[in-house]
Amino acid sequence: MKIIKNNSGMSLIEILIASAMAVICIVPIIGSYLTVFDWSGTNREETVAIMHLANIMETIKSTPFSSITATFPDNVETLATTAQYAAIVGGDTLVNERITVSYINAFSDPLEVTARVRWKNARGIDQTRYLVTKRAK
Repeated sequence: MKIIKNNSGMSLIEILIASAMAVICIVPIIGSYLTVFDWSGTNREETVAIMHLANIMETIKSTPFSSITATFPDNVETLATTAQYAAIVGGDTLVNERITVSYINAFSDPLEVTARVRWKNARGIDQTRYLVTKRAK
């Protein structure tokens, strides 16, 4: 009688090599995924900030010229959750979001208006975005 050896199974070394190769392939994919996830959060924050700036500028454009500097005091930093800005920016605010409206010369015509939004991103780093417009009588 002939004895047939069946060596078709995998050895422990082969399983370890296959597992190491799988880990070597998966780690960069997970790293890329985490990077893209971080970028999407950053882009979301920037989009929210720019939308808030656009809403502020639209409100300034619809405010009577003689009331702009009284409604939006020069160079006063205010939290976005205060009554002055909560209705303008809506309910979706950024972490510690602060809004400042400033003028080069509050008595000029046309009036150059700069609106700035500052907030802390997910890493705790201060971020700033601003828009500038001119408004005439």
